[in-house]
Amino acid sequence: MERLSKLIYSQKRYSVSLCSNQRRSKGNEWVELFVQEMLSAARLHDARNRATRALEAFKNAMIARSGSLFQELQNENVVLKEQIHNLIKENHILKRAVAIRHERNADHENFPQDMQ
Repeated sequence: MERLSKLIYSQKRYSVSLCSNQRRSKGNEWVELFVQEMLSAARLHDARNRATRALEAFKNAMIARSGSLFQELQNENVVLKEQIHNLIKENHILKRAVAIRHERNADHENFPQDMQ
């Protein structure tokens, strides 16, 4: 049971940015934990209780991990929306500047014709 609590603690510290090899390693730890729990069981009833606790711990760890991943994605989404908003504003400013420049060029081209 001590090993189970250590694994739960390490899962809480589990970073979202881990590479796939590290994820597989954590998966192997969960498998090893489950096998050890089953091997430690004295009877079928004990094995069921151990399996229930191990699976509950696994479920809680996955929920905690998915929650932090969701929060990170939400934060990234906010940043990207702000960037899009700023790009739209800059695009509008540039369009207006091009329109003004085009207007001035047209006035400048017409100016010598008016003088004649």
